[in-house]
Amino acid sequence: MKMLSKNRLKYLNSLQKKKYRLQEGKFIVEGVRAVEDGLKSNFACEEVFVLNSKVESLQPQLEFAEAMNLKITEVTEKELNQFTTTQHPQSLAAIFRINTNSVKIGKSVVALDNISDPGNLGTIIRTCDWFGIDTILLGENCVDIFNPKVVRATMGSIFHVDFIQTQNLYSELSGLKANGYSLVAADLGGKPPEKVSEENSEKVLILGSEAFGPSKEILKLADIKIRIEGSGKAESLNVSVAGGILIYELFG
Repeated sequence: MKMLSKNRLKYLNSLQKKKYRLQEGKFIVEGVRAVEDGLKSNFACEEVFVLNSKVESLQPQLEFAEAMNLKITEVTEKELNQFTTTQHPQSLAAIFRINTNSVKIGKSVVALDNISDPGNLGTIIRTCDWFGIDTILLGENCVDIFNPKVVRATMGSIFHVDFIQTQNLYSELSGLKANGYSLVAADLGGKPPEKVSEENSEKVLILGSEAFGPSKEILKLADIKIRIEGSGKAESLNVSVAGGILIYELFG
């Protein structure tokens, strides 16, 4: 088996950084399930990497990739470790092109303002996928959706949801409000969500950072502010947990 060159490994490793992902228009996906979901999606795959000791056990996945005329490269565990982020790589990885297709905003929308933790963002995306949310709006201060930790946390859901990375979330939300959407912001000073979920209008659920919530400007723009009532002593809920509860309440 031919080893990957140092330059090739350096290039693959560079895709772990946002600057080079944007420059190349590509990102790396790790794990059997996530790669399978990617191959079945409308994202273009450039190359599949398989751990040399797992070729036989991954024949169905490799045959599927071969049927798509994709390049398949066998790699050692040491090589795979050099361009993936998991401590124990899941035997399959692939390079996908960042999808630049235009997205039409649907009836159910989740808008994310300043979500900086990759794990939280990935979990929220996975939750949106579960509940069939039409569109996810990512504010300009959110962590990159193609960050390896975000992609891994989505468990393949990154390939199932429509998302828009906005350059001005306030402006995007203002436009939706003008078009009849109700802007519902998660805020500790809000009211319980039960009655909000009964409204028939198209809604945008706005989730902000765990530390500060949505920005003051966006809170002022919101039509309704809602909170989750608790009975314990914790100061707040993790934003991905809160998001899951509120998505269920509003759209479930």
